[in-house]
Amino acid sequence: MPSVRKSSSKKITIHYSEKGSGFIFDHEDGSVYLLNTSGTYIYGLLNQGMTLMEVIDKVSTEFCVDRGAIAEEITEFAAELSQLDLVRQ
Repeated sequence: MPSVRKSSSKKITIHYSEKGSGFIFDHEDGSVYLLNTSGTYIYGLLNQGMTLMEVIDKVSTEFCVDRGAIAEEITEFAAELSQLDLVRQ
């Protein structure tokens, strides 16, 4: 089921598949951003208002992955989402 929300300046719709992947539709310019299962999960945590460090800790704990191994990738992903104005600051 799609979830419509407004980021800091954009109206976007988030669509989730039954398998966990999803996509974000930007109503402003028609852009579509595809998310794999991991991206959808991380996006959801950020969209809930979790800080970057909280997201890294949760992913590390939940998936038994070394925090250092995932921190850079999650940080880069969050920065890209922020640059595109798809998450709240």
